[in-house]
Amino acid sequence: MFSIFKTKSQPEVLIDHVDDFNNFFDEEQKKAIMVSLFAIANADDEFHDKERAFFRETAGILNYELGEEIVIAEMLSMDQRKAIKVIKGFNDKQKEWYLITVLGMVHADGKAVDEELQKVLKILKKAGMSRAQIASVKERFDLFKGLA
Repeated sequence: MFSIFKTKSQPEVLIDHVDDFNNFFDEEQKKAIMVSLFAIANADDEFHDKERAFFRETAGILNYELGEEIVIAEMLSMDQRKAIKVIKGFNDKQKEWYLITVLGMVHADGKAVDEELQKVLKILKKAGMSRAQIASVKERFDLFKGLA
């Protein structure tokens, strides 16, 4: 999943990104992440196989239980406004992880379409992530094509 990211430093930065996230987020935070990823993936009205795979892999990393089928009702059971409110409460390290992850979703199917990028920017802005936070992560990773 995270192999699409190319770091300007060493690969251990990405290992740090995915390491020990079973305990890094509580259940409500995990659900907020999954709800927002689902919304981003569907921003262009398509849930591509690669996006589905990224979604499932992220759920696995977070130890977030998904059934055999991704249940749309489960993803819609948390209002997007509520999800953004939860994300807004993330600490800086959680926000960095989230930022990297949502941008991974945008690029999961091999193309970053405008609808997905706009959805990400809207979520990040509403979640209180500053351009400085985005720029800080952007400096370390080469994965932000299309984001200002």
